[in-house]
Amino acid sequence: MTIAYIALGSNLASPLEQVNAALKAIADIPDSRIVTVSSFYRTPPLGPQDQPDYLNAAVALDTALAPKNCLTIPSALSCNRAGCARPNAGAAHAGSRHYAVWR
Repeated sequence: MTIAYIALGSNLASPLEQVNAALKAIADIPDSRIVTVSSFYRTPPLGPQDQPDYLNAAVALDTALAPKNCLTIPSALSCNRAGCARPNAGAAHAGSRHYAVWR
C-alpha cells in the first residue's frame, strides 16, 4: 500500500460541510483507508481578497490504487459534488483538493 497526502479546502457553500463531505467520500475510496486527518485550519485567501477565508485540512490515505487512478478521485470529489466553475484560479470556490505528497 502507498500513502497519499491529500489537501482539502473550501471557502463557499458551508465550508465545514464541504470538507466533511469530502472526508466521507475519501473514506469510501476502494482499496484505501484514511490513516489520519489533520486539524482544521482557517486561512486567508491567497488570490483576490474579496472572498471568505478558507477552511483547510489534510488527509493521509493508505491506498492500493496506482497514482494515475487516484488522480481522478479528488477531481470528482470537488467538481461533481460542489461544482468547479471559477472565473480564474484565485476565485472563491466551494471545494478543492490536491495531492500534496505521494510516497
